[in-house]
Amino acid sequence: IAGKLGLFKNGADIFITPSEFLRMQLIKGGFPPEKIISVPNPAVVEANEKSHSKEDYAAYSGRISVEKGINTLIESAKDNPDINIKIAGDGPLKKEIESKAPSNVTFTGYLNKHELGIFLEKARFTIFPTICYETFGLAALEAMAYGTPVIASDIGALPEFIKDGVDGYLFSPGNSEELSEKMRLLWNDSSLRDKFSENAKIKAAHY
Repeated sequence: IAGKLGLFKNGADIFITPSEFLRMQLIKGGFPPEKIISVPNPAVVEANEKSHSKEDYAAYSGRISVEKGINTLIESAKDNPDINIKIAGDGPLKKEIESKAPSNVTFTGYLNKHELGIFLEKARFTIFPTICYETFGLAALEAMAYGTPVIASDIGALPEFIKDGVDGYLFSPGNSEELSEKMRLLWNDSSLRDKFSENAKIKAAHY
């Protein structure tokens, strides 16, 4: 009822969105542009007692569900049997994904905030294969704050803070072949990972 009466549009002085992407979506929906400002979420991560060196795995953390692109990730894992992938989290597809995942994929289950921080910091890179709009993508930015490059879907707000080929890679949502290619490039090139890592830290520090 409030929506039909225009109370949301007319009854507020200002709307704050976490990304320019969401701001534009509201404008497309008829909200007045002059009333909408974008204020990105900050990447606040736990300072570990000691730094952890990178280990031989790529990471996924989040909900194990269709909209998060988990099937795209599994297909890419099958194409790259030499790349070890660790999946942290839970969700409605967990049992199904566990049953069809190749041997280079392992599951950590739920991790608390401290464990997740170490998990992200140790990874060579993280994968964010969502196929739905992300209004910001804080999990990806947090990984960057730990100095871990991100390979993410080119969708929603993610391209606002991940610059393809500079501090991470972007790929077309749902395109497992393109994801596989980006994974191989980053997995096999340590100097590229180091460059992305430093750039990722700098980028995250500005949020």
